[in-house]
Amino acid sequence: MTHNLTAIPAKYFAVKPYRAEQIGPTWWAVMNKHGINCLNFLEKPGAVVTTELDAKKIAEEWNARTEPFPQRIETYVAPVTTQMTDAEMAAYVRNRRYDFVTKTWMNF
Repeated sequence: MTHNLTAIPAKYFAVKPYRAEQIGPTWWAVMNKHGINCLNFLEKPGAVVTTELDAKKIAEEWNARTEPFPQRIETYVAPVTTQMTDAEMAAYVRNRRYDFVTKTWMNF
């Protein structure tokens, strides 16, 4: 691959056969047996598209693969929060405004 990234299928979606498919004007994905884009990269979580050449190479490599894929270690731990009531959440959302100058959310 030209990206020097390790492409892996998304967890729970590694189902052969894989195929490269165009999903936009210039971007390509790797679809599993069920037509779901399962492309992921170990080094770039969240990246799910690539070039046509790379998508075709990845699909070909995955279809020829016999050993299991490495799995990304999930490091995210959800914070412990206090659940808000509907009224509290509504008040919170109504009192927030986006400041386009500072590019941040502010309370009013």
